[in-house]
Amino acid sequence: MKRYRSISANPEGLRGVELATDDELREIEPLIRGNLHVEFDKNYIYLNLNPNPSEGERLLEGHPEFQSIHDEYGFISPTVLVIEDYVKFYMLRYKKGHSERDVREGLKVEKAFDIILQNAGLYVNYPEPIRDWREGQGAPYPQPCDFYIPLFGKLEIKSVTDFRGSNRVNVPSGEWCDENADYLVALSHIGGCYVMLCGAMPSDKVNSYVNGNYHIKHSKSPEFTGPFLSIPLDDFPIKGRTLYETLLTTRKQIDELPQVKIEAT
Repeated sequence: MKRYRSISANPEGLRGVELATDDELREIEPLIRGNLHVEFDKNYIYLNLNPNPSEGERLLEGHPEFQSIHDEYGFISPTVLVIEDYVKFYMLRYKKGHSERDVREGLKVEKAFDIILQNAGLYVNYPEPIRDWREGQGAPYPQPCDFYIPLFGKLEIKSVTDFRGSNRVNVPSGEWCDENADYLVALSHIGGCYVMLCGAMPSDKVNSYVNGNYHIKHSKSPEFTGPFLSIPLDDFPIKGRTLYETLLTTRKQIDELPQVKIEAT
């Protein structure tokens, strides 16, 4: 598989999330063995949030919150600063009782997936909280789910968590029904600078849990006023590598579409 090592227009410029190299995979495997959430699986896709540590620290050492951000993540990189900006804006804009920790964990995987799509050269619609105005049924172009990819569908991104002693993806059931997404996509922040694309589940399979055994009432987090789905990661039928390769195929299919011609009047 071709490895995309930069998202910058200038190959020598600032870089963001990158696919892990073979050397990094050898570093990741023992790291995952100590992680209760997931197991090392070559069918997953592994990413590095900090591909050039020296460059990131050199550029950002003057940042007023450098130390606190470094302490939170264990490293510093431009990607981390982007995530932190999103966290702060989200906490200001959406006062729904979300904890800052939960928002940060969610945005880590959401922004990582955003850059995966950039690496693949895909054309996506991503309602970024800093600039997006679409909210509610009256919005001109409502998009409640996280991503829309032409020819592929609508995607909702969630992180893998250790819930009641097993690896699960937790989704508020009301939120899922409202989003009308085609796929639920699972990623995990392994620790440090590594993120893992675990896989996806089609909407019809997610819907089968809505009134099933995993329809659990959440009692501790105030943002969840109703029941939520707690889906085992092992139940996800589409592995991360398959998902990624399908996204690359979608890009080729989009490129082959005929251009729209505008007739002069």
